[in-house]
Amino acid sequence: MTTDEIVPFDELANVSGYRRPCNIRGWLDANRIRYLQNASGRPIVARSTFMQALGVKPTTIDSTPLRGINTANLDHLHAQKRK
Repeated sequence: MTTDEIVPFDELANVSGYRRPCNIRGWLDANRIRYLQNASGRPIVARSTFMQALGVKPTTIDSTPLRGINTANLDHLHAQKRK
């Protein structure tokens, strides 16, 4: 999971209005937002869960295969294998 997929602690503090992890966890509980807790007691919230709790509908992922620099051209690889 990349850091973009996790809500930073400072953002949770800003939205909740609390600074202490125990208070932020209480706020998350009161708002029925699911989270995990790290070893230091700070809540870890997935960005998608947080956005859904705020009423933002999840975007649908286009299943169309991508063609570009960062994608493999499997057709080319299969053609090379047949030669």
